[in-house]
Amino acid sequence: MQTDPNTPGFATPAPAWQRKTLTVLFTDICGSTQLSRQMEMEDYGELFARIEAVWLEAARRYHGLVSRMQGDGAMVLFGHPRAGERDVVNAVDAALFIHDQLARLGPPRLQARSGVHTGVALMRDAHAAQGLLNVMGEAPNIAGTLEKLARPGDILVTTGSLKPHDSLFVLEPRHLPIVKDDLAEHGAGPTAVAHVAARADSTHRFEATAMRGLTPLIACPAQPALQDFLNNASPHGERVAVVTASAGMGKTRLLHELMESAAAAGWRVLSGLCVGYRQAQPLQPFVEMLSSALLTGDSAGRTAAQAALARPSPESLRDALAAMAATQRLLLIVDDWQWADDASRRLLQALLELPQGPRLLLAARPAADGSSCMPAGLQLRIDPWELAQTAWAVEHLLGSSDPLLVTKLHQYAGGVPLLVEELCNSTSALRLWQQLEGRGTSPEAGLKLLVASRMDQLAADLALVVQAAAVVGNELPEWLLQEVLGAALHDTQRQALADADFLYPSGHAGVLRFKHGLTRDAVYEHVSLSLRQALHRRARRALQARQQERTAPGVLAYHCAGAGDFAEAARFAELAGHEALAAFSMDLARNHYRQAMHALEQLQPMGAPQRLQWCDLACRFAMASIFDPLALGNDPSLLERAVAMATQEGDLARQADCTHWLAYLLYGFGRFDEAAGRARLALRLSHEAGHAPLASQVEASLGEILVGACAYDEAIVRIDAALDAKRQRAGDGRGRGLPIGSCYALACKGSALADRGAFADAQACFDEAIALLGDSMHPMGSSVRDWITVACIWQGRWDEARRIALDSVHLAENTGALYLVAISRATQGFVDWCASGDAEGLKRMADAVRWIAGRKGRMFTSLIFGWLAEALVAEGQWEQARPLVAHVLRRARQGERMGEAIVCRTMAILSAHDGAHAAVERWMVRAVHSASVRGSAREAALNRMAHGRALLMLGQDGNALVDEGRRALDAMQVTLPLRSLLNTGS
Repeated sequence: MQTDPNTPGFATPAPAWQRKTLTVLFTDICGSTQLSRQMEMEDYGELFARIEAVWLEAARRYHGLVSRMQGDGAMVLFGHPRAGERDVVNAVDAALFIHDQLARLGPPRLQARSGVHTGVALMRDAHAAQGLLNVMGEAPNIAGTLEKLARPGDILVTTGSLKPHDSLFVLEPRHLPIVKDDLAEHGAGPTAVAHVAARADSTHRFEATAMRGLTPLIACPAQPALQDFLNNASPHGERVAVVTASAGMGKTRLLHELMESAAAAGWRVLSGLCVGYRQAQPLQPFVEMLSSALLTGDSAGRTAAQAALARPSPESLRDALAAMAATQRLLLIVDDWQWADDASRRLLQALLELPQGPRLLLAARPAADGSSCMPAGLQLRIDPWELAQTAWAVEHLLGSSDPLLVTKLHQYAGGVPLLVEELCNSTSALRLWQQLEGRGTSPEAGLKLLVASRMDQLAADLALVVQAAAVVGNELPEWLLQEVLGAALHDTQRQALADADFLYPSGHAGVLRFKHGLTRDAVYEHVSLSLRQALHRRARRALQARQQERTAPGVLAYHCAGAGDFAEAARFAELAGHEALAAFSMDLARNHYRQAMHALEQLQPMGAPQRLQWCDLACRFAMASIFDPLALGNDPSLLERAVAMATQEGDLARQADCTHWLAYLLYGFGRFDEAAGRARLALRLSHEAGHAPLASQVEASLGEILVGACAYDEAIVRIDAALDAKRQRAGDGRGRGLPIGSCYALACKGSALADRGAFADAQACFDEAIALLGDSMHPMGSSVRDWITVACIWQGRWDEARRIALDSVHLAENTGALYLVAISRATQGFVDWCASGDAEGLKRMADAVRWIAGRKGRMFTSLIFGWLAEALVAEGQWEQARPLVAHVLRRARQGERMGEAIVCRTMAILSAHDGAHAAVERWMVRAVHSASVRGSAREAALNRMAHGRALLMLGQDGNALVDEGRRALDAMQVTLPLRSLLNTGS
């Protein structure tokens, strides 16, 4: 097989620079300058000769290479010429040896400081002045930064580099004054760096690791349950099964086994894969299914598939799959569902609503924070391997049945199949036994180093195949790989790549797949820039040459960016973003727009057209992001940059638009005061620019923001003015009625009216908002329904609240936006608790609050957290409620007051329980003030009841206040929750 990516001849020499996974140790002597002044020059020179001997001995002992000695410091490399899975352990051991030996060299007593990091680096032979090797890139840069930040005696190591070997050492976390340009951009935060104090006396038990959550160990008889699922024998007749397991636990293997057994039992099986954002397109797994259906099946099925693929949408694909399911039992299998886009989630829901629709089997990784957007159905988890399964793998892969080796490997890998196999494939049984001194770990940790060590053992022609495959993607058609390589794979090469655990048949004819996406990512990092660009160029040309198939613009954008054609990458990424936005796949749209902006940034210097295009993309990005502010980490810097860029270009309309979307993002981050200020500025700019439609949009947004800040009077005026302007333009023939975005403004107005007790007027707003939404699956529908649910909760309309909350949950789960899912599940859980005291409802609410708090979400947390605090106190869980109360009070100081009166009443009741009369009065004064600021007659009535209840608890006369509050609530037709703190009998 030939090996040049640029010409059919394939005979170019190796590039001067090589990409390598290296572990780099930087070490130097503390106080060497002062030392040189205190010693005679000859004595100083002799001392440093002995220091250099220590460096060289450390490298020899621990399989390193002293690449450079300069002044009082040295750089020692581990992983050259071949990477090894224990390189980082050797580097830390070498540092410990150096520090110990230098302390023995005195007098004077010497102290060293060291930094260690593992990562990808560029290296080549060096000139004499540069040492043995010239090394640059992430690994030496971060190691050097750590060494500079270390205190005398410190050995600083990035904890990500040290895993899974961290149990071999005694570690002390370090909080460093990290400079943004050094470690922060590599993800190193305050806890990402540790000082290695010493070697540990022993390793920790694996069970301790499992308890930390690194490897979920949830027993589930997955295979029998899935067989029952196929045979219609599952307990509840579910139509969808979800198999969840961490990376490397064997989900894909299980799917392939089930695929074969289902086909043998007469099912028609179609499968698809969700991929990472760089190459994703809306509805990708289902498009894959129908594309494969074109090659098999009856003519009717092929016709339906062709029609759907001509203009793919959730509706067209649903109809095509429904037609297939009508003629034969149909099983749809989707792998890596955690990466499913919003449109795919909506299609899944539509398929499940078909009376005689297909069955679906999904495989996914669990979310790191415990959240879930999985559909309801049969939920299964894959167990880690038992000891017997690890023993079989060791016997099969290493030819060893040593029970001690098996036990040690099983504990080290935590029963994770991928890690067991990676370790077995990386070395011999003897060396594996010598190196297994770590503990169980998550499958991601250390995997790239393991892959790099196996890559170094591949023959050159096979290494090129693996690198080309990594450029093409995680799952790749062989025809495209052949076009990229310029030659076809031989059967012997396919077998060798499978034996090396890199590439396997995917189950689709003519399609190969990496064993795992993590393996593909590790390989891609090692493809040199020149080779990568050449391979991406070939892939793009090959895809565009196949005129009979439309290539998704996201795929073309990925290859254009990889080839360095950033203008085309920006164009295709923007098209991909527009497609995703039109399909309500907000997560995909967000990523495509970000890629387009990044591509434009590579065109330096950017001209005025590109800068203005960047501003437009930033606004689109914000539009796609507003439904999940938790995904942005409370960071508005991108839109702040867009505002500055539009201002610099002197484009008033774009400046107004960018300022508007900045305001809306700040609103999503819960920064209401800042958001209102930006929105007022955007409104002024849009009027100055003569952009009336934008002015109406901004005014509506300002009204929504003011509702969040409980400034209801101005908010209602703003929203009404915006809606009237939009209706007037529609009446003048400049529109087709209120746009769908107006439904949220109506819902916000309705919430303000409901808070004030005007429930009939609020319902009119809600009805108009729902009418505007119609049957749309727009994520706005979830937000609107959440406000309606809130109003129902405020009035105590529990049956209606349950129904609407359930609709909101379904819509939110289809979007894949954690914020919408968390809010809708929280309100649903609170409704269930209010209506019946359902403990499971309260648990669902607490889970959702935990997700929001974990992402530092703030938008409308005042209300949700306040409700949960009230419920926990009612259940006697006072201590759990206190942090929630503190959060709500902080949010009140930041301008969000919806939950303030709730927690003030709750604290008044708690104070009464403790007999603290003065505290009761203080809390009630604040609750009354909060209700007054909002003009909320409903809250005022609840405050009177709470005050009276507290007085009764203190043995005083509070009946008049209770009765007065109850009469006011009765007039508003408000029903209290079953377990309300305000019920005197509760």
